[in-house]
Amino acid sequence: MKRTLFLFIAAIHPIVEVQSFGSPAAILQEADNSADLYNWQAAAEPYQQSEKAFHSQHDSRNALYAHIGYLRATMESANLPKLSAYFGAQGAAATVQNDLQLAMKCYIAKGDVDAEIDSALAQTDWEEVLRLAKQLKNLRWVSRATGEIGFHRYVQGDHATAEKDTALALLAARDSGDFAAQIRFLSGIGTGFEMAGALGQAHDCLDRAQELAYKHPETGYPYMAIAGQIMTLIKENNLQPASLLIKDDLTRSTAGRRYVK
Repeated sequence: MKRTLFLFIAAIHPIVEVQSFGSPAAILQEADNSADLYNWQAAAEPYQQSEKAFHSQHDSRNALYAHIGYLRATMESANLPKLSAYFGAQGAAATVQNDLQLAMKCYIAKGDVDAEIDSALAQTDWEEVLRLAKQLKNLRWVSRATGEIGFHRYVQGDHATAEKDTALALLAARDSGDFAAQIRFLSGIGTGFEMAGALGQAHDCLDRAQELAYKHPETGYPYMAIAGQIMTLIKENNLQPASLLIKDDLTRSTAGRRYVK
């Protein structure tokens, strides 16, 4: 009886092991789900795990897809100009150009990196994301890319078009239930109001962004909204609450190796 039980346990052990770790595709989906919520910190480890698993299966396409996701997830501890150049080279490669999903992944990552370096270049990246999203009929990324383009138009001084782009993106996010995008665009619009000196409107947008973020903790800590709130409080000379937010922000960003933050 004992020998029979031992053989049964030995036989099912590989099945239990596979289920506990998940397939490479399942791990990649977990990473993509976190990335889609703009929670890149949560996406990093499953992207790295799935990349290794796909390499072991000699699946170069999905290994590259996961690698791009991992590099984007950990961009804040990387050399940003080099990372931008890498994404640019990958995006221009024929194999990627013939794979619209992979190309869009690449240009989304490049757009986020370039946003920290060169707004005009980032706008070009997001225009490519918009083109690819339209080809793929991916309405979520059509609206998200439109909003990102709006951010960069605002930085470059085209405020009227920027306001239209970000408003359209926010409305589309609300209509589709894309709460992660709502958090992002409310944060960006609120920061824009702060820069323009409209502090009451800034607080309104930033408070709504933070409320949504706390309602949906799977989106991660709302760095963008908190940064906008800090700048608004400083402009109002409310230095004590701003100082508390700064300390919390620094603690979280240091622990998470979010060096840009």
